[in-house]
Amino acid sequence: MIVGESGVGKTTVLRTIARLLPIERGTLRAPDSIGWLPQHPLPTFDPRWSVFRSVCEPMILAGVKRAEARTKAVKLLRSVTLSNMQWDLRPAALSGGQMRRAAVARALAGSPKVVLADEPTAGLDPEAAISLVDLFREMTALHGIAVVWVLIGCS
Repeated sequence: MIVGESGVGKTTVLRTIARLLPIERGTLRAPDSIGWLPQHPLPTFDPRWSVFRSVCEPMILAGVKRAEARTKAVKLLRSVTLSNMQWDLRPAALSGGQMRRAAVARALAGSPKVVLADEPTAGLDPEAAISLVDLFREMTALHGIAVVWVLIGCS
């Protein structure tokens, strides 16, 4: 867990772990398989694609056969409690909590060893935030992954 006030570089640390930013000094040991759950997931989804395709496509691009990707996407979307009707929606049509759950499914699609979660409960109402935390507990137990949380701390 990385906790700090706004603007101290918490997201920069996550981006460095994800190899999205260069390391200027020292070394970093991180698994090759990393899932990313951004603070604001909507802009990371292709607005033309359904939620289902958004979860399938990264697997297909990584070389997973289409049928296998579809089967895994169904399992992931069910595991994050999105209904079949929501799978066909564009991401912008989802609520904040549903969007985060779709982003969790997409982050898990590559079978990561680690998921980097950048303020995953930011902007959610308390009920949706608790639901997302519970979902992460279930997903880490089910998939055997580690989660690096970034949270804003209060002084």
